[in-house]
Amino acid sequence: MTPAKRSLAVYSSLVVAFAASLIALGTPPRQAIAAVIVIAVQSATGAVWWAKVRSRNIGPIERAGMGLALGTGAATISGAILGQVVPDGLAWAAPTLLTIVIAFPVLLRRRALQRRARPTRARRTPLAPAVLALIAGGALGVASIAVNVLKYPLNWVGSVTSYHQDMFYFEALATSITRFGPSDTIFLADGTIRYHWFTYAWAGQLSEAIGAGPFVVLTRVLPLTALVGTMLIAVFWSQRLTRGRGRWAPTLAVVLIVFGGYLGATYGTILNFDSPSQQLATVWMLGLSVALLESTRPRAT
Repeated sequence: MTPAKRSLAVYSSLVVAFAASLIALGTPPRQAIAAVIVIAVQSATGAVWWAKVRSRNIGPIERAGMGLALGTGAATISGAILGQVVPDGLAWAAPTLLTIVIAFPVLLRRRALQRRARPTRARRTPLAPAVLALIAGGALGVASIAVNVLKYPLNWVGSVTSYHQDMFYFEALATSITRFGPSDTIFLADGTIRYHWFTYAWAGQLSEAIGAGPFVVLTRVLPLTALVGTMLIAVFWSQRLTRGRGRWAPTLAVVLIVFGGYLGATYGTILNFDSPSQQLATVWMLGLSVALLESTRPRAT
């Protein structure tokens, strides 16, 4: 299988599995598909940037993981800055539009150079251990999310007592940041509340972009996005550290992350379901760590 076909197979499998998992977790199908499309666009934007930074052949797992981390982060910043200017919940798309304008001519020029260059055989990182790790970690992670989702129904009659009390505040905060920006708040008429809002800005922007109902993104889309992003980065990073020779290293890394995050099925150290900010911040932290380490590596001359 050619590298292009391998990459296409990986990306297609991730998209299908993501959408199917969202629907299985109770997300309305139309909103699930819309969320997958938006996240895929954000991830593709970040992947283009990462490929440019790395300036060398990278595998599909690394491209997808770093693309998700960088793309969602850039979309959040764009939405926070331009949210009051760009209507209809499209402020998050500014990095994508900018990337298309800048990257398209560069890609055309690169393809022309590749046609003239002599083909070389790049060292491939084994794909089978990565796929095994993603399947094992994904199954455990989705099962853990499903256990928690039982406490968070999207529809109810009367009152609901199973929700964590903070989740109502998080949903209101996400809506507030999206509609009024990070410098204003719906909680106070004349004042501000200083709270770590970055994750909730992404959740609110995505909710507005896809027309999601209350708590859909916070309790379904965000946990699954954090799980996938964390697994992807853990898999390719473990393979890089072991130089592709540790067959079980990716699976061990992913399983430790999932179990460490759902110790006791609710509270954990990494993927804490009741703390959306901690979940998505883990993806951004891992992506930033990889990017910083990459920036310190000596460049070949």
